[in-house]
Formats: sequence, structure tokens, C-alpha cells
Amino acid sequence: MKVLSIANRNMSVFRPGIISSIDSPVTTITKQGVISQSIKDLLTKFRHIPEIGRFDKIRVDLPIHDSILAKASMIIEPSAKRNDFRTRVLSFVAYKPDNDKVKRSVAHAIGNNTAIESVLKDSSTVTAFKRFIAESERFFEANY
Repeated sequence: MKVLSIANRNMSVFRPGIISSIDSPVTTITKQGVISQSIKDLLTKFRHIPEIGRFDKIRVDLPIHDSILAKASMIIEPSAKRNDFRTRVLSFVAYKPDNDKVKRSVAHAIGNNTAIESVLKDSSTVTAFKRFIAESERFFEANY
């Protein structure tokens, strides 16, 4: 850790902005950063489920600002087939602002644990989610 040494300097007047604290940097979170962090959270939750067997849905809601959408989320759920215990589905869901029951969803990836994990680690998932949000906004503007 770097320590700022001001003992040898002649500082008679405190000037804000000249010396800043190293321990608490100011960071701005971009939309891409929020999406990336949500994908990391989803990945950590996903690693705790067994490779074979049923499990409850894993959902991560993303904050949506300056949009007509109420909220958006990423969901990992088991396959809809009754006898398929290995297949997982990663889907993106966007909710209409007026009615939470009206939603638009797209299955982004379907596969076993290894396939879903590699999709979550891939950087193109962030881009795909951004495109999904933009398409969902256009969809809800045109249809509702």
C-alpha cells in the first residue's frame, strides 16, 4: 500500500483537490460495470448448485435507470423437460413498467453447467444483454 508523505513539503494552506485520500478512491459505475457485476453475482450463485438434479431458479435483478422498463433480470433455471436433469437455461427478462406481469424474455443459452458457466464468463454476454434491453424498450414502446 502506498503512503502519501507530506512531511518534507511546505504546505501552509490546504488546497482541496491537490492531495486526495488513497484509501477511498471515487469510482463511477457505468452500465457495463453494473451488468458485469451482476453477471459475476449470478456466476457465484450458479457455482453452488449441483451438476445433476433440479434446483430453484437463480435470479439477479439489475437496476434500470432512464428507461421505460420497470426492471430487468437474468435467470438460470432447470430445463422444462421433466426427465432432463442436466440442462440449464440462461434467460434475459424485461418487465413492463405499468404491469409487472407483462414481460419479455429471451433464452440466451441452453446447456449443461460447463456451457452456462462459459457463457457467463464470456464478455459478449454483456453486449447481448445491452442489446436485449434496447430491443425490449423498442418492443414495449411499439406494442404498449
